[in-house]
Amino acid sequence: MNREAGAVSPPGFRATSRFDDVWAREQDICPFCASPVDGAMESCAGCRRRLVHSRYRYAHESTSQVTLWVLTLATGFLYVILLLADLIQENGLPILVLHAFLGLVFFGLSVGLYMRFFWAWAASIPLLMVTLFLGLLELMVQPVVTSALLQSLISVNYLLLLVAQAGALLVAIIFAGPDFSRSQERMVARLERGLVNAHDYYVAGRRYAAQGMWAKAVLHWQRAAAQAPTN
Repeated sequence: MNREAGAVSPPGFRATSRFDDVWAREQDICPFCASPVDGAMESCAGCRRRLVHSRYRYAHESTSQVTLWVLTLATGFLYVILLLADLIQENGLPILVLHAFLGLVFFGLSVGLYMRFFWAWAASIPLLMVTLFLGLLELMVQPVVTSALLQSLISVNYLLLLVAQAGALLVAIIFAGPDFSRSQERMVARLERGLVNAHDYYVAGRRYAAQGMWAKAVLHWQRAAAQAPTN
C-alpha cells in the first residue's frame, strides 16, 4: 500500500543515526575540541586547554593610551636634554644622577605603557605626581647661567617637561585607566554577536580556526553555509 509523502512510519520502526551532532547540543562545548563543558570547569576535559582567560577591556589601544605613552616618552627625552645641559653647566653629581635616573625610569615606563602592562599605568600616577612637584622646585631654583641663550633653552625645557608631566598625569588619572584593565572571560563555542551575512560568518570562522578553535569555527561555517548554500 503506497503512502503519501510525510505519512507516519509503520509501528515498531525507529529512525536512527550514528552521527553525533555535537554542535546541536544544548550543553556548552569546548571551542577547541567540542567536548562538553560546564560552568565549573576552568580547563577542558578533552583537550586540556584552559577555558578561562583574561582579556583587555578594549581590544585595541585607545587614543588615551597612545597619548599617555607619547607624553611619558617625551618626558624621558626632556630629562635627557636636562642631563646634557647639566654637563654643559658642570652641575654637581647629585643633579646629574637624578636627571639620568629619571630619564631611564620614564623610558622604561613608556615601554610598559606601550605593552599595556597594568603596573606601568599604576606606577605612572604617583611617579608623575612626584616628578611634577620636583620639576616645579627645579624651575624656581634653577641656577643662573652666564649664557642667556642657554638659560632660555633650559627654562623652555623645564616648561615643556611640566606640560608633558601634567598632561600625562591628567590622562592617566581620568582617561587611560580602562585601557589597562582586564576581565575574566570563559570561552565556549558560541556564535559571535553582530555578524550579519554569510561572508561575515565565514571570515569569523577562519579567524577562529587560525586560533585553533575548530569547534567554534564550525559553528560559524555552518551558519555561513545555511545563509548561502550555493556559494
